[in-house]
Amino acid sequence: MASATSCSSETERVCKICHKNDGKYTCPRCNLAYCSVDCYKGVAHADCSETFYKDCVMQGLAEMNAGSEEKEKILETLQRLEDHNPVVDPEEFLEDGDEEEDLAERIADLDLDDDADLIWQRLTPKEQKEFQEMMKDGRLGNMIETWTPWWMHKSKVRFIEEVGAASEDEDIHPPIMKGIPPLSCLIKNGSPAPNLQYDIMNLLYAFVYIARLRNGEYSGLQSAQELIELSGALRLLSFQSLSEAVQSAMDSSTKNAELRVSEEFSLSALNDLQRVCSGPNQQRPFVYILTALSEIQRLFVQAKKQLSKEMKASKTIVDGKSQKTVMFRCQKKVEFFLSWVSQLATDELNSLATDLDILICEKTAEISQHKTIQKKFEKSWQGSKPPKKGPMIEELQS
Repeated sequence: MASATSCSSETERVCKICHKNDGKYTCPRCNLAYCSVDCYKGVAHADCSETFYKDCVMQGLAEMNAGSEEKEKILETLQRLEDHNPVVDPEEFLEDGDEEEDLAERIADLDLDDDADLIWQRLTPKEQKEFQEMMKDGRLGNMIETWTPWWMHKSKVRFIEEVGAASEDEDIHPPIMKGIPPLSCLIKNGSPAPNLQYDIMNLLYAFVYIARLRNGEYSGLQSAQELIELSGALRLLSFQSLSEAVQSAMDSSTKNAELRVSEEFSLSALNDLQRVCSGPNQQRPFVYILTALSEIQRLFVQAKKQLSKEMKASKTIVDGKSQKTVMFRCQKKVEFFLSWVSQLATDELNSLATDLDILICEKTAEISQHKTIQKKFEKSWQGSKPPKKGPMIEELQS
């Protein structure tokens, strides 16, 4: 176990971009360790950093249930894009002498929750250009608050606690579902299936992956659908080992272009899974597992309500009833997991700690080996892609 932890920490200390200096910093999207701003802005990392900043802003417009104060902040951010570059002449983008409208007026009739694409279209060429430049030089990142997952919080073990006193980490993590049904009410005859802990690990890995990917904005129908796509346990698959459970979710993320990020990001999600399984301290090791499952349960409840609302507003929604059935089935599956963890899972979950350490070390070694092989190929290719092959047969000139 010590060697596994050591293997993981040694790899994380090295900058994953230049592979020379200490990796002092971590990318907020892919969790890649890097040593300096130059490496962060480098060509090898540009796709991740630019996509992260744009996704966060546009997703904030498209998905979050913004209140009046939050919408004002969004308008202010976009307005800053409009006013940020005094060097460019605004008249350059005016046609036929039309006066340039204020940004707030241009998007006043749009819904900040649902019309992200239309908002982008109504930005002037100048604003769009400035937006792209701000993504490249890092200014946009300063406007976006990077989410810190609640499972990163660790609290001290308290040997003496007052009766009725609240735990110091209760305000840090979301609430655990109240009224978790007894397992006896869910299983009338028989006992839970063996290896249930691996199905739960598959679901929790999918959850932390989506939560990180969406910068903490995991809510609504889209996140519920993404969770179902990543988690085979929600699609009634069963797993026989921790490695199989995690690899299944990793493979699902790789197959989906919208969810695929990088090998490093997948590894960071595995580290997040380990933190969820260890809880805030040794006295309360399963608190974060119950919290995560409660968050997933609430997610499917929200998704059902959203589908009902959309079906009521528009009769043209495809498969609305069948989608609600899927969300209800997933909700009940998660409630069963909650019941099992809260009543029976102590030994099974405690045994996963060492397995997680070993799996993290193995995945770290796999990624390191893959990068080494990739570098050798790129060196022989003299670029990131293999050279184009010439014609097999050349016509001889007479």
